[in-house]
Amino acid sequence: MIEAFIESVRVGMRSSLHVVILRERGGKRRLPIFVARPEGDAIHMHLNGEKFPRPMTHDLAASILEHLHVSLKRVVINELRSSYFYAQVVLAADGREVVLDARPSDALALAVRTNSPIYIAPEVLEEASVLPPEFREEEETGLEAFDEFISSLDLDDLERKDKEE
Repeated sequence: MIEAFIESVRVGMRSSLHVVILRERGGKRRLPIFVARPEGDAIHMHLNGEKFPRPMTHDLAASILEHLHVSLKRVVINELRSSYFYAQVVLAADGREVVLDARPSDALALAVRTNSPIYIAPEVLEEASVLPPEFREEEETGLEAFDEFISSLDLDDLERKDKEE
């Protein structure tokens, strides 16, 4: 497993889509994960030290774990299947590990609230990671047109087109 951290949360101003950017610790690769607005807001606001007036679902889940003396050991982005990421939360309870399936957005929102480490399966990072332009090799890869296209995507525009269909 490759340890990662949340580098940023990109917010579409008129879109219901957010992108959580995970960065491998000590490395250059990023893993963008699209999430829904509520989970994106929950992650973004917590990272910025903002509080909701009442506990949100992820705050409640973290509180439940704490009161039951269960700790979140780690979050793992463990699979990419049909363009969807899958995640697991690994809990420590009564001296044993409990592994639960979770949506990546929920797992990440819980990880930031419990200061738990985030890991990415090597095969997921290999398949879906991107390398920012400043870290790319000078030689041509043949994917420049694709890279330019991805860089030019407007999430807000994507959301508008989706609603029109």
